[in-house]
Amino acid sequence: MIDLGAVRDPPVLPGRSLASRLERWRTAAVLGAAAAVLATAVAASPVRVALLEQTFPGVPARTDQPIVAASADGLYLVRARGAQAGPGERTVIRYGVAGAVPAWQVSVLTSGAVYGANVVEGTLLLHTGEFQPQTIALRAADGRFLWRRSGSWVQAGAGELLLSSRAPGGRMDTYQAVALTTGQARWAMSVPSGEWVLPDRSRLVRWSDRGRAEVRDVRTGAVVSSGTLSRGENGAAPGSAPGVQVAGGLLLVAGWAGDRPVATAYGLDRLDRRWQADIDLSSEAVDGCGAELCVSGRKGRSGVRMLERDTGRTRWADDRWEQLSYAGSTLLGFGKAPGPAQIAVLDANSGRQIADLGRWETSRSIAPDGRMLGVRTEPGTSRTWIAELDPAAWTTRVLGVARDAVGCQAGPAAVTCRRTGGAIGVWYPRRFAA
Repeated sequence: MIDLGAVRDPPVLPGRSLASRLERWRTAAVLGAAAAVLATAVAASPVRVALLEQTFPGVPARTDQPIVAASADGLYLVRARGAQAGPGERTVIRYGVAGAVPAWQVSVLTSGAVYGANVVEGTLLLHTGEFQPQTIALRAADGRFLWRRSGSWVQAGAGELLLSSRAPGGRMDTYQAVALTTGQARWAMSVPSGEWVLPDRSRLVRWSDRGRAEVRDVRTGAVVSSGTLSRGENGAAPGSAPGVQVAGGLLLVAGWAGDRPVATAYGLDRLDRRWQADIDLSSEAVDGCGAELCVSGRKGRSGVRMLERDTGRTRWADDRWEQLSYAGSTLLGFGKAPGPAQIAVLDANSGRQIADLGRWETSRSIAPDGRMLGVRTEPGTSRTWIAELDPAAWTTRVLGVARDAVGCQAGPAAVTCRRTGGAIGVWYPRRFAA
């Protein structure tokens, strides 16, 4: 473990906007005097930053690259034994956040390269194989092997995991819900490859191009509702595939009203028609957004909208943002890519900007306490600044800088970067090691 020590010259951070500006102006003189005193103190005794680091050796470029998964209480390293890139034995090592000594190490046989690893409710999930994927589960606390099953992870939560797999020949897809800790199948269904399956937390929608919808309970697999739905005056909007989206407990079906693309909303439990609104599902994505719906552009379309879930009425719209997302009870607006996005706290009722959190690249993944990590690489260098954003407090705190680091990615608990020679560096807030 490496303590990064003192870090100077961090990026300039924006303060709270609007209401807080007057107070900052009034105290500027006092802060200026205090800054001179603090500068003298820092020069004499560098401030310890709240950032810790671990580095894992790299491997030759032609072999499997190590995979790192991070949680609030541990780091998990998955790497090939030897130089194989296909089926073979992989080593999984867990490191405690407070130290670089392995807590446990196990070997696992896989059907191919490991493409990802995630920690879900105390279970470490490994995603292996490219053409015939498998999911392998280990107990995160001690590395005990739990189960393996064919299929890729679709969604997880409440002790369950939804997997999908494709039969040889590609004509049939199978979806199965399994217990997270045992792998025991709760239910399964097979779907022709021409149909679509759309999960939405506790519900799963099966949709055919003929307009037939079937809604199932994710936990039991029981059919909740089914029916053939209207697709508007002239059928599906062109370019929409499959022409439906599921968000906020609603099934949105693409269609036309005259020459306008529209979406018709149906409740999932009864497939009852709720409303119709001007939404182009071929170029806009709809997501559940707290108690309402957020609409964001895609395929080159910019701007966001906040819609009332019960009526479909647009509450407000703003072209400055590319995406809206909630962090706990706080609404965030994310600016346009590429590069670090502007992130701001917004008023959900009006869209008004309340606070500016700066420009950062984030995973859009929120830690359980509502905070998130952001990174920003200095152009032309291998220095990446790491910050912790606290949307509820309207603040951004620079934790430190990762040197000799490129390709950095921020997760909910840690930041992972590539280093010289193919090594992997992991940085995480000191508070996790407390």
